[in-house]
Amino acid sequence: MPMALPDGKSVLAMSYKEPHETALVKIRVADGQVTELEGRGENPIGFAQGYLLFGRNDGKLGVVPFDPENTGTVEAVIPVMDSPLQRNSGLEAALSRAGDLVYVKAADRSRITFLDAQGHITGGNPVTGGSPDEHNFYPEGGIRVSPNGRQIVVREMADNVIRRGDLWVYDVASGVGQPLTNGANASAPEWTPDGHRVVYSVRPDAGPSEAWWVPADRSSPAERLIAMPNPIQQIVISPDSRYAVLTVRDPKAELGLYLVNLKGDRKPQPLETAPFDESSPEISPNGHWLTYVSDESGHHEVYVRPFPGGGAHVQVSADGGSDSRWGKNSREIVYRNADQFVIARLGSGGNVVVAQRDVLFSGPYYGYDLLPNGGIVALRPGSVDAEIIVVTNFVAELKAKLGKK
Repeated sequence: MPMALPDGKSVLAMSYKEPHETALVKIRVADGQVTELEGRGENPIGFAQGYLLFGRNDGKLGVVPFDPENTGTVEAVIPVMDSPLQRNSGLEAALSRAGDLVYVKAADRSRITFLDAQGHITGGNPVTGGSPDEHNFYPEGGIRVSPNGRQIVVREMADNVIRRGDLWVYDVASGVGQPLTNGANASAPEWTPDGHRVVYSVRPDAGPSEAWWVPADRSSPAERLIAMPNPIQQIVISPDSRYAVLTVRDPKAELGLYLVNLKGDRKPQPLETAPFDESSPEISPNGHWLTYVSDESGHHEVYVRPFPGGGAHVQVSADGGSDSRWGKNSREIVYRNADQFVIARLGSGGNVVVAQRDVLFSGPYYGYDLLPNGGIVALRPGSVDAEIIVVTNFVAELKAKLGKK
């Protein structure tokens, strides 16, 4: 969020830069003149007694002596604290004009957690070779189970590069993990039906996001699968490996679904043409149905429609829905409604009819997938156990440490 400086003449704000970095800018209120500050900052937090507190690109807290009239840099950072801070749209912290600091301390990184169908924890973080704190699993990157249930692919964020991450593959039995990509800025991983490859979205340093895939055993290099003028955010492959369904963001920032014939010319064709946001496609195991999320009702709900041809779509969720997953028999759909995990059971006829909805459990999880045994693997955020810390007289203590009055 922009932060007004006490002189009333300017505000500080965050500006996105390429590749995948941010900077702080000073905007003059009188005429809108923008001046970029030297150095890299994520978000302005507070200004008190000549010191600016801001979020750094590495996820830590930074403080610098700052004169709104003359200072044009945030490079001379004074070390503040080593405790990990909770990040949402920026570091969750605030500085009062009196110099008091309040911040949210993250308990730890996100953890891969195994659950049964009732939400009881059956296992923890399948990671070896280090503590869980060494792995920074990212909620928006997704987590997916291989078709045979023996491996998991998940996105991990780079510690020192904002909004950049890679894919890792973990063996469920041993917990051993291996990097699948290296510096690719990859997200939204999905397995091919045979389990031999992982498809994913890559955001290059310049240009829109593309669809790539790579052998899960890293036996050969990754290859570009599909490129479009607009960013590709997710790719799913049909059970017969003939089709891909893409989630694409158009120039108006709306999300839409596209169909690609992988056995044909591979030219993306619109799958849904309604003027709504449509995303999160999932193809049923029998290949006959497609679930997706749309906001056509005014809020996000899960819908199902015939695949790959057109036909009537049916609303699956009630009172909100996202992140749908098909059961093995293609007659059950699990989805999320806020923190609730809900199962929708379909009727036995040829048409889609939701016969029953039941809440399986509630919990602070995201980025989940279904296991072959009927259980669930999900990411548990460190924010669940985060603490709110208040440091009174923070700036006064900082001055004392620096020997300044």
